[in-house]
Amino acid sequence: MVPSKFYSVGAFFCGMFVMALAGNTMLDKASAEGNAVERIFVNESSMGFHNVAGVNVRGVKTLFVSGQVGYGENGIPETIEEQADLAFKNVVKQLTDAGAKVEDVVKINTYIKNMDGPRAQAVGAAKAKYFTQEKQPASTWVGVTSLVFPDLLVEVECIAVVDMS
Repeated sequence: MVPSKFYSVGAFFCGMFVMALAGNTMLDKASAEGNAVERIFVNESSMGFHNVAGVNVRGVKTLFVSGQVGYGENGIPETIEEQADLAFKNVVKQLTDAGAKVEDVVKINTYIKNMDGPRAQAVGAAKAKYFTQEKQPASTWVGVTSLVFPDLLVEVECIAVVDMS
């Protein structure tokens, strides 16, 4: 049996050697392929942030769409059905403006004010209108007590990944 003191020292040096090799391999690979990261910002909001931010790395664009709400040219509709439809329509617009499609979405987060069965069904119906693909993105629904403006009832944010090659 090897004394634990020597085992620890040997494991340490072995680990350092592996890390050094891995580091050099990653550096060489990054240098050979280029490691440029293009930052993407689309549609600045009146609140000082962009509705879409992301990165393009080696031809794969990852986009983060800020929470879109049921707010449009005519203000905030009164019903959850109208707001949900408008929120998903706004998500689609942001995706389109950033060069993505609904099919590129891999994750959706939905926030519903005072969520209950009927409100969840209304939001689900609106989502189904815009997200018609067979393979649906991962999804999280969260009931909240309020959103940024008191009259808002639903907010939707998402992450999309686009292969540019």
